[in-house]
Amino acid sequence: MINGEIRDREVRLIDENGGQLGIVENQVAQALAEDRGLDLVKIAPQANPPVCKLMDYGKYRFELSKREKEQRKNQKIVELKEVRLSALWLSEHGYFGSLRGSGGNVSVRIDADLMAITPSGVRYSEMTDEDIFVVGLDLAVIEGKQGRKPSIEAEMHSVIYRVRPEVKAVVHTHQTYGSVFSIINTSIPALFDEVALSLGTTIEVAPYAFSGTPELARNVEAKLAGGANACIIQNHGIVAVGAS
Repeated sequence: MINGEIRDREVRLIDENGGQLGIVENQVAQALAEDRGLDLVKIAPQANPPVCKLMDYGKYRFELSKREKEQRKNQKIVELKEVRLSALWLSEHGYFGSLRGSGGNVSVRIDADLMAITPSGVRYSEMTDEDIFVVGLDLAVIEGKQGRKPSIEAEMHSVIYRVRPEVKAVVHTHQTYGSVFSIINTSIPALFDEVALSLGTTIEVAPYAFSGTPELARNVEAKLAGGANACIIQNHGIVAVGAS
C-alpha cells in the first residue's frame, strides 16, 4: 500500500535514510511524506502497528525493474553457456554419435515461456555461446544468429516444457546403447528402485516419425506427459529430461 491507500490510525515510521522516527499518527506520516516530496509506503503490514517508510516509490520501482532486468540478462548468459558446455561434453563422450557431426540437441528452460536450445547444423566443437538460440515455447525465435536456425527438434523440446512445467532441461542423444534399443524397438524396465524413481518404472519406446515433425513431438509427449523422465524414440535415439 502507498500514500492514501494506508488507512491505519498509527504507523511505525522509517525515514528515507533508514532512520527510526517511532510511532506516529497516519496523518502526521502522510504530511511528512508530502512535505519531503516523497511517498509513504507500507513495508510491513503484519506488524503492530504496521511499518511504513518514506521513499521515492517511482524511483524505487525503476531501480528494482533495472536490477531484475540485469539479473535476467546475467541468468540468460549463464544458461546459454550451460547449454553449449553440456552439448560439448555429450558430444566429446560419444552421446551424439560422430564427433564430426551436429546430431542430438540440448535445451534449458529460461522461464515459463522461453528456452535456450542448440542450433541446427553447427558442430559442437565449433559452437560458441552466441550460436545458442533463445526460442519461445510457441517456437518464435527471440535471439539467434542470422542465417542459422534452432535445432530441428525445437518443437519436441517445447512440447515437453509445456506439459511438464517442472522440467528445466531436455537432452536428445544418439548414444550407442540407447540407439540399439531404439532399433530393436524394445522398452527398458527399471532394474533398481533408484532408476525407477529417477527415470520411471519403464523407459518406453515412442513410435517412429520423421525428425523435426509435429508427429514426432506428439509421440514423445505421449510417453513423457505422465511423469517419466526418459523415453526411447524408435529408430532414432533417446530423450531425457530433468530439473537441471
